Amino acid sequence: MSNIGMKYKEIRDSIPQGVTLVAAAKGRTAAEIQEAINAGIDVIGENYVQEAVRKYGEIGDKAAWHMIAH
Repeated sequence: MSNIGMKYKEIRDSIPQGVTLVAAAKGRTAAEIQEAINAGIDVIGENYVQEAVRKYGEIGDKAAWHMIAH
């Protein structure tokens, strides 16, 4: 299991059932986001529309995408 996968499992196991874990993608590459998805992340948050569009173009709908800034 990758370092990201181990960290995800540790965090996931520590939060209550029914809580949605959103992985912030700000400053992360599409490859890093894909690694997180492979580890089990299913909701990605992005701060900037331009970044979300670019990364979505590479990753697609393998996870749900949310805007996490105002």
